[in-house]
Amino acid sequence: MAKIAPYNKLDFTQIKANLLAHLQNQDQFKGFDFEGSNMNVLVDLLAYNTYSNMTYYNMTLGETFLDSAQLKNSVVSHAKELNYLPRSRRSAGALLSLRITASQAGNTFTIPRGTSFLGRCGNVSYNFITNKTYSATREGSSGNIFVANDVAVFEGRTIVEVLDYQNTVLSNSFIDTRAIRLFVNGEEYRYATGIFGVVENDRVFYLQPELNDKYSIQFGQTLFGYQPTATDVIEVQYRVCSGTQSNGVKAFSVDAGAIGATSVIATPIGNSIGGADAESVESVREFAPKAFQVQDRAVTANDYEVLLKTQFPEIENISVFGGDEATPPQYGRVIVAVDVQGRDGAAATEMALYKDYIKSKSPLAIEPIFQEAKFLYAKTNIVVSFDRNNILTSIAGLEALVRDSLTTYSNTNLNKFGVTLGSSDLSYSLSLANEAITSVSVTTDPIIDYKPVLNANESPTFNFNQELLKPYPYNDTSGLTDYKPCISSTRFTIDNTIVELQDNGNGVIQAIVSSDALRSVYKKNLGTVNYDTGEIILKDLRIRNFEGAAIQITVKTKTRDFTSPKDRIFRIRQSDTTVTTRAV
Repeated sequence: MAKIAPYNKLDFTQIKANLLAHLQNQDQFKGFDFEGSNMNVLVDLLAYNTYSNMTYYNMTLGETFLDSAQLKNSVVSHAKELNYLPRSRRSAGALLSLRITASQAGNTFTIPRGTSFLGRCGNVSYNFITNKTYSATREGSSGNIFVANDVAVFEGRTIVEVLDYQNTVLSNSFIDTRAIRLFVNGEEYRYATGIFGVVENDRVFYLQPELNDKYSIQFGQTLFGYQPTATDVIEVQYRVCSGTQSNGVKAFSVDAGAIGATSVIATPIGNSIGGADAESVESVREFAPKAFQVQDRAVTANDYEVLLKTQFPEIENISVFGGDEATPPQYGRVIVAVDVQGRDGAAATEMALYKDYIKSKSPLAIEPIFQEAKFLYAKTNIVVSFDRNNILTSIAGLEALVRDSLTTYSNTNLNKFGVTLGSSDLSYSLSLANEAITSVSVTTDPIIDYKPVLNANESPTFNFNQELLKPYPYNDTSGLTDYKPCISSTRFTIDNTIVELQDNGNGVIQAIVSSDALRSVYKKNLGTVNYDTGEIILKDLRIRNFEGAAIQITVKTKTRDFTSPKDRIFRIRQSDTTVTTRAV
């Protein structure tokens, strides 16, 4: 019998060629002209059938593995095997400060759970609701004004659904699963993320992913939680939301009469943020195996990052490190620095929510400490040389192109914790801004912003985490005219004197009278600097005023490339950048 050609190709033409080769190798069809006969139609039909089957089987086989599956339902099904719950939609949230006018006795005014606020973004309106009861306190000892701060509202509306005992799939796919409340015969059940520590009579429920971005309610079969019976009434309350569409809302109002007030002024503390769509296929594919490794427990730094970023999609950057690496050390603690989308750092209420979530997953003897992200900036001096005969734009236009390239580079390569700024890499990136540019020279010095509490004694510590360039020691004989310090700062006021900081080359920080006419040492010892580690410690500093939005502390590093500390995000600001152009 003739040998059958291997059918290992998905291309129709190659499949047909293999079929023809097989037939022509048989005695009955030797020398037969398939192309010029009606047999060619049959061969085409066989090739098409083979092509269709192989494509179908290839696609079907691909859907059986998490790495190769393309359909979201297939990916979610595989994630379910890893005990991973894909993230649902997330409501955008905002913090409001309320000033309420109401005539009532007592010193508090109650804002009920589920109070509806109208949020406007341009010509589009969204409904926001409170997720718990708040109390406003009377302003002063008398009067009709009540004030409530940090009132959290979330976009969406509440749906109440009664579930059938045998079908517990929630009917809506736009649910924010964080807001699900379940009642059985009026008794509220608690949401459990796992069976650890759950006994047979605990009133708990579980969530399970279903097809088409839906979720179902599961119970513990009276093994890991009490199982309701067919006669029980199962009622679910949940919030449906618009996801990312409601981010950026900055104007809020409320029907005062609906809560028993005369008037309510709602002032947002920033725009609404945190709205997110249901988790994407690629995100589920990435995080499901990681979540399986973590096993819903935070032990390593990566565990903290995976759990928090999976649960809270608004977290844009996160850095986790042991308390022993903090300055000063905090033994027995884990430091978690977070930065959320839409603002620098994170609000106190957001960090409290993150801590409540992660604390139950951390080892008993380890306390998670959350802090909003700090920032490391760079004083950047850029010198651009360009060919005067090849430039097709103005000098101002060239500078604008270079600045745009700098912003793009910062957004792409920096804006994260623990990243390194490479001067040569930055120079090359900026040189591509325009074909007339022949060379770019870049010098950068790290900056930390310090925002002191005015008229209060403080002893702040700043760690640049770099080896600093140690200058020659300062002495009074030579004076300050030609002295080149490693550390400098913008101006601030102490003791009614305007000063700035600089080091003396011997590891001591001094206060220098900041006068263009005459510079002199005002205080010889305001703190210390470790040139090897980049740590600066100031002591008993009482500042009355300062210039700008913050006191900028700038240092010179020993190398041109430097890395941001673990608790600081590296960012380049246009306000810290100078661009000089030079024709060649």
